[in-house]
Amino acid sequence: MQQDEKIARDQASFLSVDELLRRAIQSQQDWTEREALALLHAAPAEALQDPRVHQMMGLLHRSLDENEAALGHLGKAAMLAPADARIAHGLAQVTLDAGLDARDAFSRAAALAPPRDRQLQLSHVGALLAAGSANAAETMLEAELHQEPGWAEGHAALVRLRWQAGEGDASWRTLRAAIDHRPADTGLWRELILGLFHAKKYTAALAAARTGKAACPPDLFFLSIEAACLDELEQYDAAYAAFLNIGRAADAGVALHFTRHLLHAGRPDDAAAVAQAWTGQPGAQHFWPYIATAWRMTGDARSQWLEGDERLIGVHDIGARIGALDKLATFLRTLHSATSHQPLEQSVRTGTQTSGRLFARIEPEIRALRAAVVEAVKAHVAQLPPVDPNHPTLGIRPPDIRFSGSWSVRLTGEGHHSAHIHTQGWFSSAFYVAVPGDMDATDPHAGWLTLGDQPEFRDCPPAFRTIRPRPGQLVLFPSIMWHGTRPIHEGERMTVAFDISPGPMSRVRT
Repeated sequence: MQQDEKIARDQASFLSVDELLRRAIQSQQDWTEREALALLHAAPAEALQDPRVHQMMGLLHRSLDENEAALGHLGKAAMLAPADARIAHGLAQVTLDAGLDARDAFSRAAALAPPRDRQLQLSHVGALLAAGSANAAETMLEAELHQEPGWAEGHAALVRLRWQAGEGDASWRTLRAAIDHRPADTGLWRELILGLFHAKKYTAALAAARTGKAACPPDLFFLSIEAACLDELEQYDAAYAAFLNIGRAADAGVALHFTRHLLHAGRPDDAAAVAQAWTGQPGAQHFWPYIATAWRMTGDARSQWLEGDERLIGVHDIGARIGALDKLATFLRTLHSATSHQPLEQSVRTGTQTSGRLFARIEPEIRALRAAVVEAVKAHVAQLPPVDPNHPTLGIRPPDIRFSGSWSVRLTGEGHHSAHIHTQGWFSSAFYVAVPGDMDATDPHAGWLTLGDQPEFRDCPPAFRTIRPRPGQLVLFPSIMWHGTRPIHEGERMTVAFDISPGPMSRVRT
């Protein structure tokens, strides 16, 4: 270690601050942040008085989910440059990521930022929600949208906020009013239609798509979503004709909707042909789940190559490494109290899901869980089959364990997850914190995890594996594998879930 520190000091002594910062920025792209941190720590004393150096050190620690250290460096940067808006924003964001009350930090950042810094405003809304100030968050968004009614991203945030508060159809009231005054605004129509589509309000989404198409300049989005709505409404002949009208696979989004339609309509061979044309393109991870289903439906032997190796799925008991699960459950319930309804765009049905990056928080319960998870994931990766460059999962070996997302889900009543996949992950997960106490008595398979099935598709084979949830158990599976849960009937089913990042962009094969 001392030799490494000497090498870092020698290197840093010959580099300007600008070059040190350039290397640090590059390190975030190729996952070499620790090397960059070593260089920055070894920089000459005068360099360590540059607020940009501490700002960068804070951001590098944030990339590593080390937010206690990140807060220290960004706090130092803010002391050295109290009028720097970007540093203030970074400090506020890391405060929020860490699970601390970030409202004052965002207010300070907003006072320094240019007017209508939209990313800052959306993060500020997140801080208000995390602190239990949903009314203040709604008021802030309403005020900004009154000033700029064409801010589509702000409308989307307000819809999500209201939906998770349980407002149902009223969630879109401000957005609809904005469209009344800006009827040719494609961005506003897009947010309305996609919101209705994600809420499975397909009849309303279809009507909106047709009205928007007539009011706005020509746009492929309207044609594609109209065809997708017809498909979801089981108007398969009309959907097929609509897809033919736009060229079937005009772009990746159209091709994906068309693939879904073909599976819904019971045409798996055609679905596989459309999807396989995109496996060598960016975004191929969106298509592989549909190929997997099509191959299983047709009895294609390649389905065994894609999903059949039992080493792809891992079940690990990590409860003993974490300690008292009841303490973790109690803490997680405080996070779930921020919302009362399922997210608009997620798989949760009758339950709640936490926002933000759970594993970025600094509470000891979360740090202990994260550490145990990392060790389990490393063990799972170590036993995987050999690298196969043609395989969408086995063709990837990230150089480190990083999380592209982490959250908790709490199901109650008839809560469950609909079948879904995670397109931003390499491996995904379910860690069971709590399950209903009398689960076996009410339904032997209530709350079980299902892998491989997608009941939406006609004649789709049943799950090829089901797993009984047990507290302290971690299940790992490829992110492109369909997964869902069977409904519970009463009590509480609480999990922590995460996606493992597939690695730096330069290393990801698709």
